[in-house]
Amino acid sequence: MDTDVEGHPLAMDMEGGYCGHGGTKRWWDAQFDSFPDLTIEVLDMVEADGLTIAKLCMRGHGAGGSVPVRTVIWRASRWRDGKCTWWGTFRSEDEARFATGVAR
Repeated sequence: MDTDVEGHPLAMDMEGGYCGHGGTKRWWDAQFDSFPDLTIEVLDMVEADGLTIAKLCMRGHGAGGSVPVRTVIWRASRWRDGKCTWWGTFRSEDEARFATGVAR
């Protein structure tokens, strides 16, 4: 991650965005607090001009619960000099492409 990375999660309206290494760490801490056994699998990925759009499957169990959670999301990331400078999480590939201006 770039020192000034900006992150935009699905729940950005409620959580706000995350900036820098500290913000990224807070976001990951919140994920693992909610889903201690969280795993993420990359199902597909496209790359174009310093941008990646990845289809991800996230699995885990809620903290203190036994009900499994499985969700598919799309993560768009902008890269510079091998470091992520911006990321956003989306509910569909079309949303990720629209937000980043990447055509099909």
